[in-house]
Amino acid sequence: MPVFTPSETHCDQLSLLLGVCESPKRWQLVYLYTVLYITAFGAAGIRPCVSSFGADQFDERSKNYKRHLDRFFNFFYLSVTFGAVAAFTLVVYIQMHHGWGAAFGVLAIAMGISNVVFFIGTPLYRHRVPGGSPLTRVAQVLVAAFHKRNVPFSNSELVGLYEVTGNHSAVKGSSKIAHTDDF
Repeated sequence: MPVFTPSETHCDQLSLLLGVCESPKRWQLVYLYTVLYITAFGAAGIRPCVSSFGADQFDERSKNYKRHLDRFFNFFYLSVTFGAVAAFTLVVYIQMHHGWGAAFGVLAIAMGISNVVFFIGTPLYRHRVPGGSPLTRVAQVLVAAFHKRNVPFSNSELVGLYEVTGNHSAVKGSSKIAHTDDF
């Protein structure tokens, strides 16, 4: 779409290398930055949801939980990387040789296939019911941290660790986090 790029009519290879070609118009830059921000906003909204939804499919009480979770995240990020490589090579190749319509058509078909696969698998997904609002829990932590900002820190493992006794968490729908010295 040449309207979104600066004119190259009087711009040869040497001018390109020297950077003396026509500069983009202000509206072209506004368009570019708007599209980049929308893309980043969309990716920021979907990636954390997809990875956490995938991680929720495994049972924390299983003896193979950690191994399955590690395998899932390796496969998840490998798939994201392959998708990016395909988008930057295959789709660009199709766009350059067959036009925008063919490139968007390939992307639309791929999106349609992924939606069909997702909805076919919906009955098999494990749905975890949230145990209250996460915003309430974050607010509770922030208020408690503010109130305890001047309390001295103790090196003892048991002093300063406030947890409900027993095996269950005080928050319905969640489990207790085991104490560890690891990061």
